[in-house]
Amino acid sequence: MIEAEKHFVIINPVSGNGKALDDWELIQAILRKNRLLFTYHFSAREADITEVVKAKIEAGYRSIIVVGGDGSLNEAVNGIFFQQAVSTNELTLGIIPVGTGNDFCRTHKIPFNYNKAIEIIAAGKKVVHDVGLIEFDFLPPKYFINIAGCGYDGFVASKSLNCPPSKKVIKQFTYLKL
Repeated sequence: MIEAEKHFVIINPVSGNGKALDDWELIQAILRKNRLLFTYHFSAREADITEVVKAKIEAGYRSIIVVGGDGSLNEAVNGIFFQQAVSTNELTLGIIPVGTGNDFCRTHKIPFNYNKAIEIIAAGKKVVHDVGLIEFDFLPPKYFINIAGCGYDGFVASKSLNCPPSKKVIKQFTYLKL
């Protein structure tokens, strides 16, 4: 069994276009400065975080910290909710925002400053958050936190990215959150 106060940190090295990897030494130093005991792992591929988080919870970790963005956070949430070792109420999930969008952190006013984000984790500030489950006809179910896109957002993004640069038009629109 892992010590209760020991955190497992999962780093997505490609988050923020490589910023997570570039800043890892600084982030480690701040974690240590705040007297957080931790072990860490760099994710190796897409969906790796889900499997690693599940395994670490089954090994005894109860506090997971994600160094990444919304996608990394989503994978960790799926690891937490698909594991069978303990009730999700016994687990905590922290995030050190390093992604390109970080919508979850913006929504919940989690600071983008590493020192301040880690101080929140070290202080043990916790908030209970709802998590949704979406079930598909031909794919495995997935959990989501903060927002679920139903394909239209991806479609719009793909179309805007495929436009020739001279024809791109940037406009604002209202985004419906579920």
